[in-house]
Amino acid sequence: MNDICKVIFSKSIWLYIFALLIILNANSLYIKDYSAGKFPDYAILVFSYICMAVLVIKQKMLSKKVVTTALKLCMGVGIFVLILYAVNPYNINVNIQWLIRVAVLIIYFVICKDNEYSLLMAYKNIMTFIACESLFFWLFGSVLGVIEHTGYLYSTWAANENSIKVCNSYYGIYFETQMTDSFGNAGLIRNTAIFTEGPMASLNFCIALMVEHLLKRRPYMPFVVILVIAILSTVSTTGYLVLLSLVLFKLIMYPVNTPILKFVKFVVLPIAIVVIAGAGIYVLADKQDTMSLLLRVDDFIVGYNTWIEHPIFGWGAGNTYPLQQHMDFWRGEQTGFSNSIFWVLVQGGIYLAAPYIISSIYILFYLNKMKEYKALWFMIVYLIMLSFTIAPYLNITFVVFISFIMYVHEKKLK
Repeated sequence: MNDICKVIFSKSIWLYIFALLIILNANSLYIKDYSAGKFPDYAILVFSYICMAVLVIKQKMLSKKVVTTALKLCMGVGIFVLILYAVNPYNINVNIQWLIRVAVLIIYFVICKDNEYSLLMAYKNIMTFIACESLFFWLFGSVLGVIEHTGYLYSTWAANENSIKVCNSYYGIYFETQMTDSFGNAGLIRNTAIFTEGPMASLNFCIALMVEHLLKRRPYMPFVVILVIAILSTVSTTGYLVLLSLVLFKLIMYPVNTPILKFVKFVVLPIAIVVIAGAGIYVLADKQDTMSLLLRVDDFIVGYNTWIEHPIFGWGAGNTYPLQQHMDFWRGEQTGFSNSIFWVLVQGGIYLAAPYIISSIYILFYLNKMKEYKALWFMIVYLIMLSFTIAPYLNITFVVFISFIMYVHEKKLK
């Protein structure tokens, strides 16, 4: 009994629960379930707070200075959000959720002194497991049809105004949400795992891959292979470009001393670049046919035109109506948005974008100064990914930024 209690209340178990909640928040279908309403969002918020509290309590040494620092930072975030809401009182619930989520993460990172990417490592391990099970169901269910779906999930994501989207479910741990016609007239169901769409699944798989490949001291190759295959199965141009960037990084940074390594660097890696680039171009060409590329380009135009009308404080947190008003009729029902840059600028203007910009400059400057080139590459690629994916307010985005700030800060003190 004592052994069971030790396992239940061990710090690592709660860290993994915390990481799982971050994944569920990253536009998983569980929080877009029509029948569940807003309950999953609030449940994740409450359980995240509980996890943070337990992890703080499990901390052996709590200094008054550290606790005071965490509380001051939370107060600063509170004042920042309060000013934004005072200027644009659009949606109080969104503002409160931002405040609670960021405050929970600040308290965890500062008090628990997570300056070695511990939470990101837990996130990566869970995402690798999700990649394994999703590849299994994608191959034997979606592609080969050996396994049949066991039910349905009714999603509010990408649904029309007066309808909901029906997604095939496999035991509630894998869902079919999108099909691409990149591979012939029959089409191919994309591996979206537990997420709302291919790009979102690709984003999470890419973050996990970069954590394993760039932040871990000794990458575990089976994990790398699994995550690479998972990214390829999402049929996402962004994911393919991330893979290409990692191949380029290896080609540029790693010295070669043996004939085998020379063969890999000058023969295998260039071939890999050509294959990945070819796949990306093929998918990109298909996106032109399906208007996806056009929509992405138009999103930047629409975003700029909307933001420039209220450049300082934007239109209000959670307010997407102005964006839709600036969209042309040719888009039809394609009123979704695809880049984080103008998503932030439209809703909060330069005021809300400032923390992202300042944090990015701070992280990039010091990582370069410290010659932490692998971590630097991670951050550069991640910022580029954010430009083409809606993820600025997801917990994983906050975790990435705060993790790097904590890492840089700790390195500066040494």
